[in-house]
Amino acid sequence: MIRALSIAFLAASLAGCLSIPNGVFFCNVDADCPSNFTCSSDNRCYERATWTCSNEETISSDLLCDGRPDCKDGSDEAKCELRECASGGQSIPAARFCDGNQDCADGSDEDADICMLVPCRDTETVATDTLIPAAWLCDGHVDCPPYVRDPNRAVDESQCIPCGNSRVVHSYFVCDLVDDCGNGYDEAECFYCDGVGDTMRNRLPRWALCDGTPDCPAGQDETGCATFTCPNDKVVKGYFICDQWDDCDTCDGFGNCTPGNQDETVEACTVHPSDRAFPEVWPATYSCDGQTLHTFQLCEGVSACSDGSDEIRDNCPYVCDNGRRIPREWLCDGQPDCEGGEDESTQDVGGPCAPAIEE
Repeated sequence: MIRALSIAFLAASLAGCLSIPNGVFFCNVDADCPSNFTCSSDNRCYERATWTCSNEETISSDLLCDGRPDCKDGSDEAKCELRECASGGQSIPAARFCDGNQDCADGSDEDADICMLVPCRDTETVATDTLIPAAWLCDGHVDCPPYVRDPNRAVDESQCIPCGNSRVVHSYFVCDLVDDCGNGYDEAECFYCDGVGDTMRNRLPRWALCDGTPDCPAGQDETGCATFTCPNDKVVKGYFICDQWDDCDTCDGFGNCTPGNQDETVEACTVHPSDRAFPEVWPATYSCDGQTLHTFQLCEGVSACSDGSDEIRDNCPYVCDNGRRIPREWLCDGQPDCEGGEDESTQDVGGPCAPAIEE
C-alpha cells in the first residue's frame, strides 16, 4: 500500500509538469492513478476517455448513460438505447459508439468504417449540422432530426433505397462510385456532370437534377432543364413540374387556386419530348399504405412507403438529363425519347441499356 501511495504521489507531482503516457503506472484502484486516469483490469493507469456534451461541456466517457445526467443539458443521457456490437452477444449504449474509447470486446464500436461520420441531409430543405456514424443509416434507429415538412419522418431512416436484393442502402451512398448494393443498383442511371463517370464529385443521383441547387462543379445539373412557364411568366424547372405543389404561386397551399394553367394540371404533366405521350395512363400513380403517390413522388431519394417500394427503380419513371420524366417502358426500345437520347444509351457506366451487372 505504501508503494502504491508513493506512485500515486509521484504521478500527481509529475502531472503538472509533463504529459503522462498510458500504461506507465501500476495501480490497484483509480485513486492510485493521476487525475483524469483510471485503473484498468491490467492494473495499469490509462487516461480517461472524454465525451463532449451538446453544449460543448466535456465529461468522462465513463459517465455516459449511467442513469444520471452529468452534462448540464442532459445530453449524456439522451441517447442511451442499446446497440449491438458487430460480433453479437454484447450491446452498449449508442452514445458510446465512436467516442474514442473501445467498449465492445471486438472493438467494433470504434471501427474506422463504422465511425465514418456523415451529415443528416434533409433532401427537402438543407443539410443539418448533425453528424452520425455511417453505420447508423437505415439501421432501424432514428438518429437524425425529423424532416421540416414532415416531422414523422427522419432523414436517416426515410432515405433508404431497396437494392432489389436483400440489401438496403441510404441515398447518401447512391452514385458515389462504390457498389454498396452488390448488384450495381445504386451506381446505375447516375448523372455525370461532364458526360463521363470519373470522380464522385462528377457523379450525381438523378433526383438531384433540376432541383434548383447546383451540385456539379460548373452547375451542369441545373442547365438545359425542362421548364414550364406559368401564366404570370414565372418559370418552373422540370423537377418541380407535377410534384403536387403549386410552384406558379397561384395557390395558397390549402387547395385554393386561381384559374389558369398551373404546373400541376393534366396538360402540364403530360407534355413530353416524344409524340407518344399517353394521357390516359400518364401521370402514372403508385399506391401504398393507403395513399396514392404521383409519378413525380417516386424515386426521389426519400421513401414515402413503409416498405420503400416507391424507391424501387422498376416502379419509377426514367429521368432524362434535362429533368424530364418518361415511362420506364420507353427505355431501350430503339426510339430516343430524351432530348439527348440517353434513354437508349448502352454505355457501360450509367447507361440504362448496358448489360446488367451480375451479382
